[in-house]
Amino acid sequence: GLRTQELFGLTVADCDFAAGTASLRRTKTGRSRKIPMIGPLLEAALKASLEQRTYVVNPKGYDKWNARKVMTEHWKDSVFRPALRGARIEDFRFHDFRHVAVSNMIENGAEQMAVVDIMGWKDPRYLARYTNLRMASLVKAMGTGLAAAQ
Repeated sequence: GLRTQELFGLTVADCDFAAGTASLRRTKTGRSRKIPMIGPLLEAALKASLEQRTYVVNPKGYDKWNARKVMTEHWKDSVFRPALRGARIEDFRFHDFRHVAVSNMIENGAEQMAVVDIMGWKDPRYLARYTNLRMASLVKAMGTGLAAAQ
């Protein structure tokens, strides 16, 4: 659920391995925030630390790029978008992963305010905009309502 600038701008120095958190300092809102490091993010941070790299995410061929914003846009143009075209996926942007992440957290029972904090929103109303529940979740919610009525 990280924005591209947050993901590609994250340094090993931003990671607190003892606490299991990463400090996002380069955010769209300008407000830094901490998020838990789990799964692939934790694995990437540990690997970057062991390899003594500066940045946690540094795609192959981009290890010499220091201008992270330029590098991010170049990566999207030369790797991400061509991969989408090759897979015949239309109307999808990297930012759409944020919607997927929010929907997954909500569907798996995450507290709404925890999601708001993780995503770094100033206004909790963004939660409604970003949550796109799958039909299975809607059916489950309907079934819960029916069971309570009986």
